[in-house]
Amino acid sequence: MKRIFVFSLMVLLFCTQGYAFGQQPPAIAKEIPTLTVSGTGEISAAPDMAVVQLGAVAQNENAADAQKQVNRIVGSILDAVKAEGIAQEKMATAELTLSPVYERISRLPPDQPNLPRIVGYQASNVVRIEIDQMNKIGDVIDAGIRAGANRLEGLFFELRDDTRFRKQALQQAVLNAREKAGGIAETLKLRIVKILEITEEGVRTVRPQFRIQKLDMMAAESTPIQPGRTQVNASVAIRYEIGSTGN
Repeated sequence: MKRIFVFSLMVLLFCTQGYAFGQQPPAIAKEIPTLTVSGTGEISAAPDMAVVQLGAVAQNENAADAQKQVNRIVGSILDAVKAEGIAQEKMATAELTLSPVYERISRLPPDQPNLPRIVGYQASNVVRIEIDQMNKIGDVIDAGIRAGANRLEGLFFELRDDTRFRKQALQQAVLNAREKAGGIAETLKLRIVKILEITEEGVRTVRPQFRIQKLDMMAAESTPIQPGRTQVNASVAIRYEIGSTGN
């Protein structure tokens, strides 16, 4: 009985070891050679909308009087802009502030406190105006200045819908990346197998901005405006699997 047990144990050990010896080691994943390139695209388009920010600033010893003075000027600005054919819904308040004005104090002896004293208040009101007719930009600005505007925060040119131009910029970026990859592969005598990954790295619309420094020189004659061009930039990154050409 004891011999039978020992024999059975030896057979079991032999079978177990034989199974272990017969196993194949786990396969090591082969690293795929890759090539990553970036591509850029740029589309230029004529803006079809302008945004101008006009307003007024006034100062008075009394806060309420300063605000009333600004409100009267801005009311006149809005009426003048409406007279140029700009609809009410195209105008909105962009900034409204009221802040104290402090007396300028010269240096005092160290034993005297240098406490600021309020001598008045400054009120400001700026209106955002959307202009769909590009040939009306100068007329709208001039009308606002004649109505009393003494602040021009800036003039911006935009696209109502830049979807088409963003798509074109992305397509151009992809073609640029593909051309780069082809040039690199050809130089190194490699071949492009397939795309492994493509990443959009961003699409940005660069809007031209026009700033005017001196308002007092603009009211006397018509303001010439040149919108320029809006740039839509896109960038992508593409990772390719590459292989040998066999040469």
